[in-house]
Amino acid sequence: MKNNYFNIEANSELELNIIKVGHGNWNEIRSGKTRIFYDTGADKRWRQLSIRDLIDTMDIRNDHDIHIVISHWDVDHYHALLEFESKHFKRIKSIIAPSNPPKTNTCTNVIQLLKLNNVHLEFIKPVSVSNGPLKEIKLGLYRFDNIIDVYRATNTKNRNQGGIVLLVKGKNCDALLTGDHHYSKLYKYILNGYSNNDKPLIFITPHHGGYAGKWDINNWKQLNIREVAISYCQSNPYNHPTRDNLSKLITLNNGNVSCTTRRTLNYLL
Repeated sequence: MKNNYFNIEANSELELNIIKVGHGNWNEIRSGKTRIFYDTGADKRWRQLSIRDLIDTMDIRNDHDIHIVISHWDVDHYHALLEFESKHFKRIKSIIAPSNPPKTNTCTNVIQLLKLNNVHLEFIKPVSVSNGPLKEIKLGLYRFDNIIDVYRATNTKNRNQGGIVLLVKGKNCDALLTGDHHYSKLYKYILNGYSNNDKPLIFITPHHGGYAGKWDINNWKQLNIREVAISYCQSNPYNHPTRDNLSKLITLNNGNVSCTTRRTLNYLL
């Protein structure tokens, strides 16, 4: 039996790949020939040839079914789509992204390119969440099933915090794909009271380990986190990850922190 949206067989082996893309984000959930790309970004400093080489290493084949989730509209989370070829677009079965995309040249060009290649882009509107302070940016379930829960933020003009989060539920391990959301929000609306806390969690840090709000390490110590992963380039102009966040993440997970500065990270869930 398959789940309703991403068409993954129930109880199938899931792979999580955190792709080495410089200072950007491209994560992949894979089950056989079904592949879910959470972001399709790369380092903003990379030239076209480097991005094309990256896409070639992704080895998108004619019998693969590709689903894409754009976490939010920061360029380093989606602009590799500009270098997709016709053969790649033909394999895209669905693509979702937060509504209200910015009126930037990069975003406009990506949307136009999708249209030219007959790829329907589904805009996900903000969710409504009743609990919590009125002005607080919250996360709520947009879609859920036995394998992947899709969270969307409530209405906000803050691009980083207004996006999409995926909670992936594997047979032996779960994973939280976070975009650039704040730690406190991820804990409060997803991980606090986490129903699958009998399984370990792979936590992909928000905002490349950079500033993502203040957070209480004591809350996070209660979680069964198997590994912390950071997608970033060591020589980045933003000084990511911050010293404070890195110190907390190391404390949180007894030093078991991995990053994509040298290689793509691969996990079985």
